[in-house]
Amino acid sequence: MPNITAFIASLANRENSETVTNPYLNKAKAHNLEVYLRAALENPHIVFIGEAPGYHGCAKTGIPFTSNDQLKIGVHPFIDSIVAQIHSTDPDSEMTAKCFWEAMAQNNIIPIPWNVFPFHPHLLGNSASNRTPSEDEIEEGTEYLYDLLNLVSHKCIIAIGGKAHGLLTILQIEHLHVRHPSFGGQTIFKSQLLEWFGGKNV
Repeated sequence: MPNITAFIASLANRENSETVTNPYLNKAKAHNLEVYLRAALENPHIVFIGEAPGYHGCAKTGIPFTSNDQLKIGVHPFIDSIVAQIHSTDPDSEMTAKCFWEAMAQNNIIPIPWNVFPFHPHLLGNSASNRTPSEDEIEEGTEYLYDLLNLVSHKCIIAIGGKAHGLLTILQIEHLHVRHPSFGGQTIFKSQLLEWFGGKNV
């Protein structure tokens, strides 16, 4: 098994700032990501790369594209298999996370989700907000992206949205590109995945 523990530890070295919160300074969230990756890496590797953690999703759970509402029985068989090991707080919903996991269930995909900037970018002094990561932050996230991809073998990489697509293109990393489900993109996001994977176990 690749050294997932070292990867999580490297994430936890990043300090908070007035505009960035590191979820992995929280031991429960770091634990959640480690549990998730250890289990997911036992399956075919389909990596989904997004932009950055959202306040209602990864910033609270430590798992990209996953809010606390997804960490319960019945959302996806893979979640069912690990939910007993996960630390979950009060129910919280994120539209992108809900759409993402609906698409994963529809296509029988066990995803390896990630973001080009793995920490939560927010407005100055307001950690309960979201903002687009800066170019410097995306550059900072590149090291962690490479580290994540080094854990993965025989991978299919899918960029969710323009930021991820742009970075992966610059880095010359072969990938597919889907519409981000936010801002009215849910139907297109789901239809693109269904077209590629056809609801079959991949």
